[in-house]
Amino acid sequence: MRAWVHLVLARLPGQLQIDTAGVVAAVSIDGVAAGLAPGILAVPAGERTVSLRAPRYVDYATTLTIQGAGARQDLHVRLQSAWGTLTVTAVPQGAHVSVDGVDSGAAPVSVAAPSGVRRIRIAASGWKTWESSVVLKGGQTLAVGPVTLGQPDAHLTVRSVPAGADVTIAGTHRGHTPLTVELPAGIAYPVVLSLPGYATWTRELFATAGSNLSAEARLAAVLARVKVSGEPADAELLVDGAPRGQTPQSLLLPAVEHRIEVRKAGFIPFEAVLTPVPELERAVQYHLTPSDRGRALLESAPLIRSQIGYVLRLVPPGAFQMGSERREQGRRPNEGLRTVTLQRPFYIGVLPVTNGDFRRFRPEHASGYIDRQSIDLDSQPVTQVSWEDAAEFCNWLSHQDGLPPAYERSGTGLALARPVTRGYRLPTEAEWEYAARYGPSGQSYRFAWGDSPPVPLGVGNLAGGETGSSLPATLPGYRDDYPVVSPVGKFHPTALGLHDMSGNVSQWVNDYYESFVDPAPMTDPLGPAQGTLHVVRGASWKTASVSELRLAWRDTASGPEPTVGFRLARYADDPQ
Repeated sequence: MRAWVHLVLARLPGQLQIDTAGVVAAVSIDGVAAGLAPGILAVPAGERTVSLRAPRYVDYATTLTIQGAGARQDLHVRLQSAWGTLTVTAVPQGAHVSVDGVDSGAAPVSVAAPSGVRRIRIAASGWKTWESSVVLKGGQTLAVGPVTLGQPDAHLTVRSVPAGADVTIAGTHRGHTPLTVELPAGIAYPVVLSLPGYATWTRELFATAGSNLSAEARLAAVLARVKVSGEPADAELLVDGAPRGQTPQSLLLPAVEHRIEVRKAGFIPFEAVLTPVPELERAVQYHLTPSDRGRALLESAPLIRSQIGYVLRLVPPGAFQMGSERREQGRRPNEGLRTVTLQRPFYIGVLPVTNGDFRRFRPEHASGYIDRQSIDLDSQPVTQVSWEDAAEFCNWLSHQDGLPPAYERSGTGLALARPVTRGYRLPTEAEWEYAARYGPSGQSYRFAWGDSPPVPLGVGNLAGGETGSSLPATLPGYRDDYPVVSPVGKFHPTALGLHDMSGNVSQWVNDYYESFVDPAPMTDPLGPAQGTLHVVRGASWKTASVSELRLAWRDTASGPEPTVGFRLARYADDPQ
């Protein structure tokens, strides 16, 4: 009698020799610690992400196909220094020098420091203290001085055409043009002007004691092409409220946010908001719904705009599986699976609420700084707000738009009014997850980009390699341009057209938090009737775990945090 044995042979690991020019670095393979470089490591065959991390150097990551079967492959890496050197000289000699508040000795002195914006202070008894910021690049030796204490500051006036550009001097945001500032004398200052839709303008100016400096910038517009077409043709096209002829049209528009409207008699108007991208033609496709069919829902993708310009998108009714299955990788016990039906149409914010939006309500609010990088720009999402702060903003905006408030005073705090009005409010937890998961043809996604890793570039502002060593962990192989909070809307939208649902800031939602989730089916759930903490949904700029990028991930917060903001929602109709 014959017996057959089926064997499956697996390739042996390959030998990867990593050359780092003598810099000792920790090596990870697919996010798992694998040893130290320089040296030879055994690496399993197949496509692998190789990451290197060394103190005072920028993290490095690359993807390699490992041949296996003992074959040797070479990887030559020259790590980029994340530190530089400041050489500080001053008059009088022996003046006390500190960098970022840390005592650094007496001038003249050389100080090793991380790259970025550094704050230098030079002081001596009987002399006026000198204090300023400088921008230090990795691997650079930056000479500061000789600084003569007691000299008068230089006066700098910055103007731009058009006005209103953000002004950053030595890495610190100083305001908007036109602007006059005083600069401690004795060093050169990089001056950067930026305005959405215009090319960045940069100059370096040396601050001579008592001098009057002037920077006059004529900003160059950055244009991008937008094509508008759809059914029916020959409809009226408006851009930012101004007529632009009949559809179809191909337009060159400044690379800033625009409101596109398409109108035709007998049809419900179409409206969309988009930001053109240079060197990439953006297409706007519309399909007008005949007005005798009533209000358009998903087919015409209607938007509404509040009095302060905040835009919300209509979400059509539907049902979905909320939470995660037990076998889902990375699942947490608080993600109970249940069927949720949303019958009452609602709108949800296309973007998180920004600092600029929030300061319309509370002018004194400041989101602050992280590692001397501002998270307080008008275009960045508001952070350092509590759930109550967010609810109060909702009621304020409802008043501005003539809507009934969604929240009412209950004891010492606010609670959602029952029945729920059409006023602005935080999305319910079910609404947030439904909108985040929403895909074409009834699909419901696990992640913002689809159903499985890897994490594609451009999906959101996450903890990538750009953060250097400022965070305890990063997503292997991922990089974006923002080590902290980014302006809103800089990354790819969801299938529903929503930005920053997975990255930048996590978001308060309406519901009280409970770790146990009732598995019974629910319709238009509003969450527990009472509690002490509220739910937070979505990843943030600190997220370094793929499991926390799942749209079922949920957490809570006890108060204001630099990683938590919010977006708005409201029902489309009055309660029945």
